[in-house]
Amino acid sequence: MRRLIIGDIHGQYNRMIEVLNCAHFNPEEDELYPLGDFCDRGPKPVEVLDYIYSLPHCYPVLGNHDVYLMEYLTHTIPVFRLNSWITKNNGGWNTLKTVDNQSYEWQKRVIDKLLSTPFVRRVDDNIILHGGISIELMETYTPEDFIDKTRKDITDKEYMEIYDEIVWDRSLIKDSMEKGEIDLPWRYRFIVGHTPIRNNGRKPYISSSIIDVDTASFDPSGSISVMDMDTLEYWQSTLPVETVSNILI
Repeated sequence: MRRLIIGDIHGQYNRMIEVLNCAHFNPEEDELYPLGDFCDRGPKPVEVLDYIYSLPHCYPVLGNHDVYLMEYLTHTIPVFRLNSWITKNNGGWNTLKTVDNQSYEWQKRVIDKLLSTPFVRRVDDNIILHGGISIELMETYTPEDFIDKTRKDITDKEYMEIYDEIVWDRSLIKDSMEKGEIDLPWRYRFIVGHTPIRNNGRKPYISSSIIDVDTASFDPSGSISVMDMDTLEYWQSTLPVETVSNILI
């Protein structure tokens, strides 16, 4: 049994399947830990969501783009976030149109899945989440305050003031890239996505304290990466990116 991490997918279903095949992923035996951002910017968010949530040993965390979708489907998305989501940069317009065309039963099933997906997981000495946790939060809270917490488990205030921050946070990975090894209050290795690697041939970023597996799935020069959590061996997709129009009509 292997424990495989997969970086941000962003609706790139074909690239996702390709890289999993390259990694010889066995759904019946291997565990898969998707780092969030299943939708937006790519043409097949429904196919990605259906696949991820159908796997028998899959343990995803929520990304900021999944939060957009969760809020939209539950009719709780503020107007300013809706406007942000459907801009060209965030690429949510295709997701919005696509999920609106799905059945009520599909939407209800995905709502239940998203509401039950944690923001943070722990696997041995690894903390797995989409964005990051600031030093200030680590000095205020313990890992146990966050691990396995879903939207159902937290208050609206916690959601907006803390959990919204951690799906967007880039401070950990930026500090590590600028300074090298960093000393953190929590004695864990962090595994994140969210911040696309733009140098070093777009290979995953690996240090003793933090690993970033977001290699820009939606970019023509990027890819989707899968990494073995234990050996740090990794595989990357090679198929061309699938684009989608975000013109509002």
